[in-house]
Amino acid sequence: MKPFKDAFGQYVDLDDESTYSNLPDNIKELNDLMYREIGYALAYMDYYHVETFKSKSGNTQRKRVKKLIADFARDRQDNYKNKRWYKESVFIFQDETENMC
Repeated sequence: MKPFKDAFGQYVDLDDESTYSNLPDNIKELNDLMYREIGYALAYMDYYHVETFKSKSGNTQRKRVKKLIADFARDRQDNYKNKRWYKESVFIFQDETENMC
């Protein structure tokens, strides 16, 4: 069991396949989805709600999102054939950005 506390304070098991039931089961689709999520989050923070997410403001969500992006970019090369890694990465990123405010 790999417990993860989501944005609503609920624990989910990242080792349980049902955690990812709403995600595609194809690596290319997961990869494409992650890049869409990253692009949306960056546009949201850098253009739509710039005042809320100023990088110098010390905004903790911006820091968490940037860290998740860096982790994904760094680890992708070693996991490009690992469907579970993609699902976990997308799930965690979506959880972080689900309620950006």
